[in-house]
Amino acid sequence: MNARIDGYVQDEDGRFLAGVEVTAINVVNNAETKAVSEKGTGGFRFLGLAPGTYQVSCDLEGYESYAAGGIRLSAGQSTILRVKLKRLPGTEAPPPVAEPLEDAVGPWKRWQVELAIGGFANEPVDLNLFVDRNQWLTKERYLLYMKDPRFVQISFIGGGWGVIHKLSSRWPLTLRLRLRVNRMLSWAVGIDWTDEQRRSHYLKDVAFSHLDAGTRFDVTNDINGFRLGLKTLFPHLGAQATLPLNSFVSLAGFLHAGWAFVECRHASTRRFQDGFTGEDRFYEVAMSGKGNGPGLEGGAKFECTLWRGLGLFVEGVYQWFRVRDVSGEQFLSETILDEGAPASGAAVSETRRGRWRVTDNANAWPLIPPADMAEFYRPFSLDLGGIGFRIGLLFRL
Repeated sequence: MNARIDGYVQDEDGRFLAGVEVTAINVVNNAETKAVSEKGTGGFRFLGLAPGTYQVSCDLEGYESYAAGGIRLSAGQSTILRVKLKRLPGTEAPPPVAEPLEDAVGPWKRWQVELAIGGFANEPVDLNLFVDRNQWLTKERYLLYMKDPRFVQISFIGGGWGVIHKLSSRWPLTLRLRLRVNRMLSWAVGIDWTDEQRRSHYLKDVAFSHLDAGTRFDVTNDINGFRLGLKTLFPHLGAQATLPLNSFVSLAGFLHAGWAFVECRHASTRRFQDGFTGEDRFYEVAMSGKGNGPGLEGGAKFECTLWRGLGLFVEGVYQWFRVRDVSGEQFLSETILDEGAPASGAAVSETRRGRWRVTDNANAWPLIPPADMAEFYRPFSLDLGGIGFRIGLLFRL
């Protein structure tokens, strides 16, 4: 006995009508409950209704009667009716009155909380170039030997521990607070959070035979502990336009704008061995950087109320971020294990701060150039954008 019906009555010009006789009839047992719309709001309510199917009628002198049927209520469920009465010819319009029922029942009734997860098809170009470059490093030297007629390939081992995946999708967590201005327009403030990582170990080992010397040697390139991560925090504000289809289902379109804060991080080790030249090198690289820039998202939404203000929604979203001039820190360590020279075992280690240059075909690892050479290097940037979806829960207060 805790279902309820709330509503308000207007005329054709949007004026709220007081003194309207409203009747709710349970179609199963024909039990009637009556109410009268309030002065100033045109609002009415039926509390403590038994679960069932109801018909609601509205009558006021000088206006055509109104009836709505098929209103199904389960235990604890509530619904809002928005009624418009047509004036009979020759009747005068009533004086304007105040706000609708949504404002009369208290300010918290206008708030909605949304929590969602989803996925995006997202291609940050610079980071994927970095991944591609690391994968190319495992092929570069042995391809030179394959093109030389003095060498013959004997055996090949590749990708024994998987592949280096591109950074290509994001799984955000979204929290949003929405304020309903009226039945069609609402404002929103929210935040998206993403933490994506790619981990891998990539190996190429090729055995060659030197035709002139008749010797066999291996070329091995092993990228181990490859980790590439991207964290994004996106606070945003926006608006939503809603089209209610009935008391439970609605369609909406939304547009949100904000500022994205991004943190990038990478760590990996690489061991390169060339049995022909005797070269044996070990590299360790670690980078971290932060940047920020504008962001925008928009899309369409389907909402469905399930029970007592609790609902489900699904969104189709296009999201776009532009983050430029990411500043960070890079640590690079190189150890020469054996080159057949007195310098065997020497180590070089350095740390640099500044703008990132991700990679190019002339450099084996990402680097941060000195300030006096910065104009020759492309700073690290992110252009994150893609189509995705979210599914989540909403709760109307």
